Amino acid sequence: MSRVFIIHGWGGNPKKEWFPWAKKEISNLGFEVVVPEMPDTNYPKIGLWVNKLHEVVGEIKDDDIFIGHSIGCQTILRFLNTVSTDQKADRLILVAPWWYLNLSTNEEKLLAEPWLKFDVNMKNIKEKVEKVICIFSKDDPVVPFLN
Repeated sequence: MSRVFIIHGWGGNPKKEWFPWAKKEISNLGFEVVVPEMPDTNYPKIGLWVNKLHEVVGEIKDDDIFIGHSIGCQTILRFLNTVSTDQKADRLILVAPWWYLNLSTNEEKLLAEPWLKFDVNMKNIKEKVEKVICIFSKDDPVVPFLN
């Protein structure tokens, strides 16, 4: 059975926004769906989030699908950069992924700063995922739309 891992964003959890709906709909299609609650979600730290994903996923299978939202996208990318080169997933779906943010408070800016230092090797990602899909909104006030 193919596994789908859905990783929520900053301040999120598996029981709110679109995550329960997505889990139900994808499960109805015959997939095993895992939506973990990420640690300290209001104050996300790269190491804690990537380690949590390692704990949840274990070994990547060639039919695994990863879906990330916001900082969950960053987490998946950083996770994929840490796995061995012989592990390859089927799909990577990034919803509102960001490399730039429009943040309103200094606290948000300080929390986001380590994540914004984008040290992910995208060539490495392409070698570990069969297909990548990115979904953006043109009217997102926090994640700017990139043309």
